[in-house]
Amino acid sequence: LETMLLRDELDLALIEGTVQSEYLISSPFMQDELIFIAAPQSVLSTQKKVVAADLDRCKFFVREAGSGTRDLFEQVMQEQKLRFSIAGVYNNAESIKKAVAADLGISVISRRAVRTELARGELCTFRLPGVAFHRTFNIVHHKNKYISSELKAVIELCQKIDPLQ
Repeated sequence: LETMLLRDELDLALIEGTVQSEYLISSPFMQDELIFIAAPQSVLSTQKKVVAADLDRCKFFVREAGSGTRDLFEQVMQEQKLRFSIAGVYNNAESIKKAVAADLGISVISRRAVRTELARGELCTFRLPGVAFHRTFNIVHHKNKYISSELKAVIELCQKIDPLQ
C-alpha cells in the first residue's frame, strides 16, 4: 500500500501500524484489540482461569504470513514467551471462526470480527493474565496529495468510527 500511495496509484489507505516513508502522512483513526477465541465446548472456555501452560496443548488457527493480525499475534506471544502450535493458516477471518467454532483449535482475532458470534454464543473468549493484543489503524496519504472534498469526507467518516465497536 505504501508503494501504491507513493506512485499515486491510491489516494488513501487504511492500514494497521506505521508507514516507513517520510513522504506519507499517517494519522490514527481507530484502536483495535485482538482476543483469544475458542468454541463454547472447549476446555479453555469452561475454565475459571487460563494459564500459559494451558496453551501448550492447543492448536492455533492463524492468518497468513505478512498479515498485521499474524504479526501482532506472533510478536506478543514471543514477548510473553508463550509457545504455540499452528493447526492451520487462513487468509480470512471467516475460515478461522468456522474452524474454532467446530472446536478444532483456538485463535487470536479482532474483537470486531467476532462480536456477532460471541453475542450468539457460537464462540467464547478467554483471557490470559498479562497478555494483551492492541493495535492502531491509520489513515495514510501522500503529503503532496490534493485532498478533494470527497476524499476529505471519506477521511472524516473514518475518524468518526467508534473505537470501542
